[in-house]
Amino acid sequence: MDIDSETRAIGQKEAETRKRRFIRQAGRTVGGASLAYLLASPWLAQPGAIRLAAPAAFLLASLAALGLLRRNRDDAAALALVYGSAIGALAAGAMIGNLHSTSIHSLIVVIGMAGWLIGTRHAVIVTLLSIGGTLGIALALEVGLLQTATQSHPLTQWVGLAALLTVTAIFSRIIARAFRAQLGRIESLNEALARQVAEVRADESQLRLVTEHMPAMIIHNRGQRCVYANAQYAAFAGRTQKDLVGLHVRELVGEAAYTDILPYLERVEAGEKVFYRRIVRRPDREEMAIEVELVPERSAQGEVIGYFAMVQDITARLRQEAALVQSEGKFSKVFKANPLPIAVTRLSDGRFLDINEAWCQLSGWTREETIGRTSLDLQNWRTPEDRAKWTRALRKHGRVGNLDTHVRMKDGTLRDVLLSAELIDLEGEPCALVMANDISERKRAEVALRRSEDRFSRIFQDNPIAISLTRFPEGTLLEVNPAFTQLCGWPREELIGRATSELRLWSSEDARRRWISTLQAEGRTRDYIGEWRKKTGELVKGQISAEILQIGGEECLLSMIVDLTDRLRAEETLRASEARLADAQRIGHIGSWELDLATMRIDWSDELFRIYETDPAAFGGTWDDLLKMVHPDDMPVIRKGFRESAQGTGACEIDHRIVTPGGRLKHLHVKWQVIFGDAGKPASATGTAQDVTEQVLARAEIERLNADLERRVAERTAELTAANRELESFAYSISHDLRAPLRGIDGFSKLLIDDYRERLDAQGVDYLDRVRRAAQRMGALIDDILEISRVTRQEMRRVRVDLSRIAAEVVEERAQVEPQHRVEVQIAPDCAVQGDPQLMRVMMQNLVENAWKYSAREASPKIAFGRETHEGETVFFVRDNGVGFDMKYADRLFTPFQRLHRPDEFEGTGIGLATVARIVHRHGGRVWIDSTPGQGTIVRFAFENPRK
Repeated sequence: MDIDSETRAIGQKEAETRKRRFIRQAGRTVGGASLAYLLASPWLAQPGAIRLAAPAAFLLASLAALGLLRRNRDDAAALALVYGSAIGALAAGAMIGNLHSTSIHSLIVVIGMAGWLIGTRHAVIVTLLSIGGTLGIALALEVGLLQTATQSHPLTQWVGLAALLTVTAIFSRIIARAFRAQLGRIESLNEALARQVAEVRADESQLRLVTEHMPAMIIHNRGQRCVYANAQYAAFAGRTQKDLVGLHVRELVGEAAYTDILPYLERVEAGEKVFYRRIVRRPDREEMAIEVELVPERSAQGEVIGYFAMVQDITARLRQEAALVQSEGKFSKVFKANPLPIAVTRLSDGRFLDINEAWCQLSGWTREETIGRTSLDLQNWRTPEDRAKWTRALRKHGRVGNLDTHVRMKDGTLRDVLLSAELIDLEGEPCALVMANDISERKRAEVALRRSEDRFSRIFQDNPIAISLTRFPEGTLLEVNPAFTQLCGWPREELIGRATSELRLWSSEDARRRWISTLQAEGRTRDYIGEWRKKTGELVKGQISAEILQIGGEECLLSMIVDLTDRLRAEETLRASEARLADAQRIGHIGSWELDLATMRIDWSDELFRIYETDPAAFGGTWDDLLKMVHPDDMPVIRKGFRESAQGTGACEIDHRIVTPGGRLKHLHVKWQVIFGDAGKPASATGTAQDVTEQVLARAEIERLNADLERRVAERTAELTAANRELESFAYSISHDLRAPLRGIDGFSKLLIDDYRERLDAQGVDYLDRVRRAAQRMGALIDDILEISRVTRQEMRRVRVDLSRIAAEVVEERAQVEPQHRVEVQIAPDCAVQGDPQLMRVMMQNLVENAWKYSAREASPKIAFGRETHEGETVFFVRDNGVGFDMKYADRLFTPFQRLHRPDEFEGTGIGLATVARIVHRHGGRVWIDSTPGQGTIVRFAFENPRK
């Protein structure tokens, strides 16, 4: 494209050319002036060899510089010109013996050239050389080593001269730096423009895909020069698409047509979308009518940089319109058959008078639904204000062309259309002939194109791989992406325009030169491993791939760097893991092996040599060498296992014995897996072998001990069975033999009280009451003893038991027995355990009734049941706010018949908590209690895996 050519012309080795031109001009000027002085010296006053020294030195320096320029050694030419001139001027000044001579003053020009041509470092050296040289001349004149031509003091002259040379050097540096900065900005702009051209070229294929298939002629102009034309326009113009690129609009359409359309071009270049029609002549001299739409092209900043022209052949349409004017019947036919949506509306009230089929298809309304109604009735306009604005423009200008607006369909969707209208007169009634061009698909294509351009422009910036574009081979950075700045630690602003050698990005200059040599030889590198230095000085390893490209006529290098830091760290971790695996194999007596089934060669880990007690040097490394150490009785098991695993049955795991070379018998636990190749045939096997000799011997000892233990358990079980029978007999004796006397004592005591109360005094009645209470207490003790006996001997069955439900039932029972006792009760839901339901009920009944009893004397008694978690363990609790007790007596509470309160304070036998403890212990749990006198008591209990 034309913009690409202009960009290449702007950026093509501009800096190098400028520098060479300056050196050549300076050399010619200095050399020419020196030669002229030498030729004119015979006619000058007081000629002599001393006065000819300076021009001769300048002439030699100029000739040397020009000679080096011819050999393309620009830097050497600049150095020769500057240093030769400086040395010649100092030598001539010394021979003349005057610090104010023309030769000495020429050092000002030399310092200025140094600042422009050879850089800051050499400019400083030349300045110091000039100041030092003139100081030497001044000292030599002062002590008489040189003959002076003036009467003033040389050192005084030198001070002024040194100040002048210093100021000259400073101003030369400032001016040269500003000029180079300006050149750098120009080069950056050129490079940015070149990148934009590359992006446009990359997206050109997508643009062509859209434009080449549009049913219209497309031309893209910038600066009124064609940068693209689709195949339809090339066919119309009778040229190839390549021939059209770069032609001016005047060359495309002709001088006369260009004068006619120039106003339209000026309008579109001002940012206006323009529509017009013209009659043109094809290359075959046949006339045709075209309809042209000019759309401005804007940059990212919104500036108009060109325009697109869409040209449609409307010859047939105009002919149809002409035929329509000639005949109303023909007009009606054309009106209805026209592919463009057309409507006729009355201007006074906006009602539709007629529409064609294309209009019905566009709007979704049928002809019957539309005729007689206004566009506002049908809500065709997005807002009433849009229609009012369009009507005013139509009344004012008599026509409206290609108004880019939206039309609402019957289903409520909005479509993008170009709306054109013209005032017409139908039987004296002003009407509007409205034509709509649906451009929704084109708009969507334009949006898709813009999104595609944005997507491709972000590929560089969003790429996770560090990418840089540098000028080759000096390495000046032209562009970098965020991943590159993150890799090297430099911000983008400090990278652009600077060389990689200046930034010391490479670990060493030798490494950079070797890489450059490879690039120059092959034009690219792939997966080159190198080290880069971050801004902090830290070295990181990376894998770089690079390729030399031609951008804007200049060799550039596109580099992509992958940071290997994480991968190397992972490899180091893997090596450490392999070392740990070897240690684990050694500690666990587990070795690994791999068998190649094709060669029957086996590879062992170090631990296997220790297990088999085999010297690695003596081991042949074959499968047969291994089988020689297998116990002969176990050989069939191994062969069978390999045969089955080779048939695809999966991993095999067996135990077998080996006989070591030293004659020791060992037991091994072996696992292996057969690996199948691409052809589905066994290719290799991999497995492990663990020395389990100690485990086997220990297992044999355990089996012996278990047999002995089973014998002892059987004996102990028989003893316990006999003891249980005796305990059952004792419980039966208590239940039957002791209850009868107690009932007799209680019964006869009651008869004495009832029948002989009048004969007994108060003391006698009290004695009998005490006898009865003692007998009843003895009965309660017998019941409690039997309860403990049942808790201890009852066979347990474990099911899920809802402790919350049991607690609620116990509270309800107590409330029915003592309705006058009001207690605030809190029961946590879903507190369940695995246990015996009868024993769990006995346990909960004892705990809840204890809490009920010991909180009865409180003004507001409270009882709570729930669960909590202590150090990951589920703990259940029953809490009351009763009398409490001193914790120093807590160890007595779970012992049968131990009480902390007198019977006249709280009734009971002291068996409840003992029963609770035995039930919890039978379930493999534990129970404990916390209390404070006057503040209440909390009983906690826990089971192993309470929900299992």
